[in-house]
Amino acid sequence: MNGKTSYNQYMDSLKHMCGPYTKDDIPKIQLDLKGIVEFAKAHNKPASELTDDELAPFVLNATVEELRAAKLNPADKMIL
Repeated sequence: MNGKTSYNQYMDSLKHMCGPYTKDDIPKIQLDLKGIVEFAKAHNKPASELTDDELAPFVLNATVEELRAAKLNPADKMIL
């Protein structure tokens, strides 16, 4: 093994990738990302560990529940 991927291995790996997203697939929810990061830093925790109540002021045009429901799922775009 020399660490190189063969053409067949490469083509097989493409079968497990998701397809491209269109502009219409992207949720129209606005977030204050800078505010989220600054808030998380001020509270000494990663942004991914913020609770819904902490995250809510930074979701500008929706609720946190709508944000979670609109989350993109790569499995929906799998190329098979």
